[in-house]
Amino acid sequence: MSSDLHIHTTASDGKWEPKRIGEIAYRLGLSYISITDHDSTEGIALALKGAPHGISIISGIELGAYFEHYDIHILGYGFDYQDQKLQNQLAKMRDARFYRAQKMVERLNELGMEIDLTEIVAEAKGENIGRLHFANVMMARGYVKTRQEAFEKFLNKGQPAYIERFKLTVEKAIKLIYSAGGLAVLAHPGAIGFRSLEEEIASIRLFQSFGLKGIEVIHPEHSEERTSFYSNLASELNLLPTGGSDCHGPSGKDTIMIGKWTIPDEWAEQLLKQSHILGI
Repeated sequence: MSSDLHIHTTASDGKWEPKRIGEIAYRLGLSYISITDHDSTEGIALALKGAPHGISIISGIELGAYFEHYDIHILGYGFDYQDQKLQNQLAKMRDARFYRAQKMVERLNELGMEIDLTEIVAEAKGENIGRLHFANVMMARGYVKTRQEAFEKFLNKGQPAYIERFKLTVEKAIKLIYSAGGLAVLAHPGAIGFRSLEEEIASIRLFQSFGLKGIEVIHPEHSEERTSFYSNLASELNLLPTGGSDCHGPSGKDTIMIGKWTIPDEWAEQLLKQSHILGI
């Protein structure tokens, strides 16, 4: 049996609702899954409520963070998703997202696109506002033909409508997860872009000193060689190995489906055993 511990839903930038995730995982015969939405726990309760019998759901989140000039994502697992300190911080991050959305609307207006913030909010349907919602509105209004065009010409980093989103420091992200009873894991290290292996290993050791407990070994962006490297590194540094598909739902030919990249059930069980609370 296998598990997928990196899945996004409509609670952030995924295209499938949490209930649908559980149904798909059940059909695939997965044992454990984790809903790891960006800076949000809203999908967890919905996934639990609609999960078919036989699917175990581990609480999860993917926090955006920074270290020096690097964008870092920290995954949290096995925490109390109703923890008040965690929810207070996520509320602050939602407020920052709204301010960011306002600034992005202003940029698009300056570029000649008559888009209003209320359109973006309506498109988000109560979810955390993200660039995908902007792309959808831009496409619906005829300013771009595809979402890809919206990102490549306007919304990606370095493009005219891009506004950096609020992020925690790596240390704060790790400690926030720990304070809610969970374990912090470094997400897709192979996608970070460290300048050298020496810098990467030194950074991971530093993150360990902050309380990092695991490293995402299996991920679509990791080659076979990198997967082997991270597996050995996890063993060497006594870090828990994790992984998953990082599925965001259907996106044409580039779709990465739930269960395409999985981990042994033993990895998920090790993670739960070491968390402060056994799952949710």
